[in-house]
Amino acid sequence: GKTPTQNVAEWNVGVGAGAGYQLNGIGTAANWNLGATNNASPNTGTTTFGWIFGDQNIDVKDKENWAQIDGEYSAGLGALSTVQFGLRYNDHKRSSEGVIGQGPGPGASDPANFPQGFQNFPSNFGSGLGSGFPTNVWYYTPGQLAAYNAFTNRDPVTREDWNSEFSVKEKNTAGYLQGNLEGNHWSGNIGLRLVQTQENVINNVASPATAPGAITTSAFGPFVRQQVNHTYVDALPSMNLKFDLSKDVVARFAASKTMTRPDYSSLAGQVTLSPPAQFGAIGSGSGGNPDLKPITSNNFDTSLEWYFAPRSMVSASVFAMNLTSYVGLGTVTRSYVTSTPDHPANYMADYQLTVPVNTSGNVTGIELAYEMPLGKNFGFATNATFINAYDANNGPLVGASKRTANLSAYFEDERFNARISYNYRSSFYSGLDRSTAFYQAAVGTLAMSLGYKYSEQLAFTLDAQNLNNPTLKYYALSEDQPRAFYKNGRQFYLNAHLKF
Repeated sequence: GKTPTQNVAEWNVGVGAGAGYQLNGIGTAANWNLGATNNASPNTGTTTFGWIFGDQNIDVKDKENWAQIDGEYSAGLGALSTVQFGLRYNDHKRSSEGVIGQGPGPGASDPANFPQGFQNFPSNFGSGLGSGFPTNVWYYTPGQLAAYNAFTNRDPVTREDWNSEFSVKEKNTAGYLQGNLEGNHWSGNIGLRLVQTQENVINNVASPATAPGAITTSAFGPFVRQQVNHTYVDALPSMNLKFDLSKDVVARFAASKTMTRPDYSSLAGQVTLSPPAQFGAIGSGSGGNPDLKPITSNNFDTSLEWYFAPRSMVSASVFAMNLTSYVGLGTVTRSYVTSTPDHPANYMADYQLTVPVNTSGNVTGIELAYEMPLGKNFGFATNATFINAYDANNGPLVGASKRTANLSAYFEDERFNARISYNYRSSFYSGLDRSTAFYQAAVGTLAMSLGYKYSEQLAFTLDAQNLNNPTLKYYALSEDQPRAFYKNGRQFYLNAHLKF
């Protein structure tokens, strides 16, 4: 994850008479204009230097050492056919250190040092977003900005951007034991996994310059490095059963407890504090939460499948997830070294922080699927899922669409195969951006894959994604508050497979 330099600068172009904007919900992007401002070229009368910004020397490193051993024992004890077991250990570290938050240096604001010459965006730039905004806008090329950024301050000491630095170390040890079962018209397995998670989190916290251990050399303010250690042990049982009710009807049941770990940014994000106005008051702040526990869920799933013809199936399943340790946003109270105008000596003050917290949630739903051939070589498959998902405060769960559906059609023979698929999901909660909730609107995508088997040794595949090039639309609390529109373009992958 290395980005050594980003040459970035900002200019103020001014706002002329008649400037304005109009929001259009999520139907199209916002219309906006700068009035009488000349957008086609820099104007020395109105264009002034703004700021030079952007983190430099970004080098997010991931390193993992791991070892694993698995075994299987043929038991042959009645319904117990085999026993599987294993151990796994991994030591993972992710860190971002030595980040430089560049700023303007001597001469940056002098127009004589501005780049000479400019380019213009194409006249149809952004037309795919479906709205009107200034076109033919001027810009400096990356090469021009690289030369101009000689007037930046990238001192590694005074411009250390501690807000972007962190370190997370995780040591995980796991062992499992699983028994595989077989009987008359039924089969399944039952198992248990034990997992120990050892976490060491280092994040940075704003502090008074006189606080013990404070680092005071950064222009971004004094800070202290905070280290938090935790150890968690989780027992994760699971059971899967399959019943052949008849030659063509299969019933399945599954129950399990699963665990995953919080995102590193939730654990190690920097903590920004707003000190209390006076001694005895409570301050505020936001940031990451190194005390987050692993995310755990109790899961139940039952399904019925009917294989009514060769290569044909219709199925229905009902599922439920009880998220006993989901990560949402909440408040916690913590104490930090503080000084206030009426109490300049350092003391421990309480702060109410808005941070990721462990909470609970529930997901229930039903999934329907249908697949069948149409003649010898053609066929189709479709499925739809309907869910109800909410957290402990009846708020939405991240990434949970109430409705998802897929429809695909295929052709295949001994040499050639083709499949085209349409995937749809309804709107869903994406998370928080600067303490504001935002959502992604409903979207459908079209994909296709082609395969050709030239011989037993040589085959070709062509995969295409986003064929309809959908616009991804994000909004805030309602669709009247658009936040962002993206078009990611179509993607094509051509592969050759050669066997010797």
